[in-house]
Amino acid sequence: MIPRREVSPQDESAPRLLSAIKGRERWEVKAIRLNPNLARALEKSLLQYPGVLEVKANPVSGRALVLYAPQTVGIHVESLIREALSDLASRVHHEDVDQTTASPISRVLRLALPDRKKLVGPVLLSIVGHVVGLPWHSVL
Repeated sequence: MIPRREVSPQDESAPRLLSAIKGRERWEVKAIRLNPNLARALEKSLLQYPGVLEVKANPVSGRALVLYAPQTVGIHVESLIREALSDLASRVHHEDVDQTTASPISRVLRLALPDRKKLVGPVLLSIVGHVVGLPWHSVL
């Protein structure tokens, strides 16, 4: 197993190696956490590098699993991740694309739940109804 690289405070968003065996590395990539669009883009970007066989980027956990051909000379997964994220960030700035687009499940929840302001009345009525329903001797 490869030892973990020390991360300086100013480099907190840097990928961090979690586990590694020959041909397989799991990385924590904070940039993809809660960003499914960036996670998919990272997968596509990493698959373009020679020797990278499979990439699974999970936007829920913020982790990426990279499978690569161990016989590939000079493959350095951390550098590939950093380069891919840098390229994606520069493309976003050039294309002016919004990466904060919500995931499908969050859009469904946002549409299904009422506005917070509309929830105040029912909550207060519920509290008042509960207090009024209590026997008077327990309130006093």
